[in-house]
Amino acid sequence: MLKVSNVTYSYKNDQPVLKNVSFTLRDGIAFLLGENGSGKTTLLKVITSILTSEGTLSINGIDSRSDEYKSLISYLPQEFDIYPELKIVDILRFVALLKKVDKSKVNLEVRKAAKRVNIEDILDKTFKKCSCGMKRRVGIATALIGNPQMVVMDEPTAGIDPKERIAFYKTIRECFEGKNVLISTHILDDIEILADNVVMLARGEVTYCGSYKEFRNSLNGRLFQIESKVGEPPVALSGCRVLSSEKQGTVVKYRVVGDAGIMPECAVPIDPATEDIWLYYQGGKDDVGQAG
Repeated sequence: MLKVSNVTYSYKNDQPVLKNVSFTLRDGIAFLLGENGSGKTTLLKVITSILTSEGTLSINGIDSRSDEYKSLISYLPQEFDIYPELKIVDILRFVALLKKVDKSKVNLEVRKAAKRVNIEDILDKTFKKCSCGMKRRVGIATALIGNPQMVVMDEPTAGIDPKERIAFYKTIRECFEGKNVLISTHILDDIEILADNVVMLARGEVTYCGSYKEFRNSLNGRLFQIESKVGEPPVALSGCRVLSSEKQGTVVKYRVVGDAGIMPECAVPIDPATEDIWLYYQGGKDDVGQAG
């Protein structure tokens, strides 16, 4: 279990990137969501002890300031370009030694990790000659070495094609069962397929932390569509919030969050898409007309 308590981090300009961030994650696959600049990568670097912040962090009660904490966690950055001239087997051996795997067990650990991600037949290939998808598999293999309790990944599916992404999903599920996995992404399809839990960041603050099921259902029965002619404000929307608007011919269609009891008669209930939920927890758009 990962516990993050009152974490604040600022760069040199003293403007906080993370503001009193607190959440708890149990075992399973959790997604860290947020727009560019929301603080996702900074938070991952704090969790993995690359950056030192105010506040406290622990895994299964082990404090982040201890050496034991560092042995419990693996980190796969977005740009995994480690020594491109090296063979895959040498990269995995190097990582095993960095993680202080007993020298007599390094080769066994490398073979086990390679087998789990199905890269046994490319161990003698140089890293630079691998496809994007294979490079991701090598990255997962490095994360497996040392049997960490927690695995942190920063935008791991960025830049790979849909076929490779499907294979990646399958590999993640199979390789990290029973572990605590935290993945940052802006690709909503990733969430639909893999997520057990979700953490949403907006402007350096947590706006949601909980199960994916509750996240996905959080706007059920609360999302409506209201139409208005172009150039005219929508009907009074006191107590409601406009998430988005789209011009279609002579009409503007607004997607509005509110309780059924306060919605005008012209409001039509609609099913929320993942994008609606994203906008809701990111702060949506500026209110329109009398929306508040």
